[in-house]
Amino acid sequence: MTETWTPQGDAILEGTSNMLHDPGNHSAGVSWGFCAEVVAIPGNPQVVMRSCIGDRVRPGHEEELDRVIEEVNREMATDGHPVELKAPPFAYARDDDMVFLEARFCPDELTDDDPFRLSREFERTMINRIPDGLFEPHMEPLHVEDDDDCCCDACRDSDLKQS
Repeated sequence: MTETWTPQGDAILEGTSNMLHDPGNHSAGVSWGFCAEVVAIPGNPQVVMRSCIGDRVRPGHEEELDRVIEEVNREMATDGHPVELKAPPFAYARDDDMVFLEARFCPDELTDDDPFRLSREFERTMINRIPDGLFEPHMEPLHVEDDDDCCCDACRDSDLKQS
């Protein structure tokens, strides 16, 4: 059994501008920024804050993407992260055809300032630090209905044909 908290109901995310969505529907109702959810397994002191980086894994690219994720995570763990916590909490993970940025931490071990730093750095990483150049060849942009700037493969191909 897992439980999902919302920013309104959980002090872990106090002060963050993260937006939540229905788990499993990683694009529903999000108009700006990114989505995040905080999930804990009862009895485990660690929680996971995770956010989908968008796009879907291209069919047939799963193994190569897993290698890229492993290398990126190794570099992040080696280089550390600007969050002033005891350990760098960020890592990428693939769940079926979606890729998530995850932060794993024990809420009871956070100082009063840590939740703000954690959520702020999580948001900064989502917006500015995803290694798009490494992920992009293995990811397929999702179609966004009624969006003139949709960059999914079909819309991009259509735009190129009209040019």
